[in-house]
Amino acid sequence: MQRLQHSNTKGRPIMIRLPRGFKSLLVVSFLSLTVLCLAGTAHATWYWTHGHSGHVQDPSTVTTAVPRATGLEISMYDSTAWVHYAVPTVGDTTQGAKKIRVRFNIVGGMDSRISAVKVYNGNELINTFTVNWHTPGWQTMTLDLGAIRLFPYGMGISLQLSAGPDSLTDSIIIGGAGANFVAK
Repeated sequence: MQRLQHSNTKGRPIMIRLPRGFKSLLVVSFLSLTVLCLAGTAHATWYWTHGHSGHVQDPSTVTTAVPRATGLEISMYDSTAWVHYAVPTVGDTTQGAKKIRVRFNIVGGMDSRISAVKVYNGNELINTFTVNWHTPGWQTMTLDLGAIRLFPYGMGISLQLSAGPDSLTDSIIIGGAGANFVAK
């Protein structure tokens, strides 16, 4: 046992017994804290919006747009539609987004697909991606913005959905859209 001396108010020493291994624990704790502090702020957080919060730009381009527990289910026939999402955003100058993700399910139709993704800072277009996401089933796709971008006016993610004349069953469920905010 190690002993630590301390004086009471009358000047007499008080002996405190420290448990065995306390000194080693204290050294390891100090070293761990030092490593964490020197590592900086490697903080990243994904912010998502649920798919059913999407807004169809022109309702005449879709057969139906139905909010579901799993997302926004959009059915269409031989058309193209834009669906817009407002992603929760860190609007300060210390954090920005470098990657975005879209979660979706191509449910029906042989030629249903997501054909483009646009990313906005308020009303300013940041990136446009041409994609061809057409595989049936649930998927989560990640797109890289190329650099950490600030979004002081709020992030918007717009998806272009396309369907051909194969049947009336073309259906896509958008499960959500999100962005990974990191320190700038």
